[in-house]
Amino acid sequence: MSRRTALPEPILSTLFGHGGVQTLDGHAHRVRKELFVSLLEDPEGVEGLVAHVRAAWDELVRSWEDRSRAVVFDEASRVLARGVCRWAGLPLNDADAATSPAT
Repeated sequence: MSRRTALPEPILSTLFGHGGVQTLDGHAHRVRKELFVSLLEDPEGVEGLVAHVRAAWDELVRSWEDRSRAVVFDEASRVLARGVCRWAGLPLNDADAATSPAT
């Protein structure tokens, strides 16, 4: 089985993204998968991830008071990016989050 060509383009462009673990094969797939699995096997790690994503949602919802509309898909993409990056200890500023692939 080859993962590289298994997913149709619309799924890659909207749901998983290009270069995701779902499209890797062989050694690259095993290494990337192990990275994520090892992070998620720790219950405290999962709780931390949930806390960071929840905080990102709370921040976003507060910002909606000054806006007339929001595109939920785009907003969810940015929230998930912010929450995961904070959880992983990776810097992500507002400009970088605003240029996420979903925008």
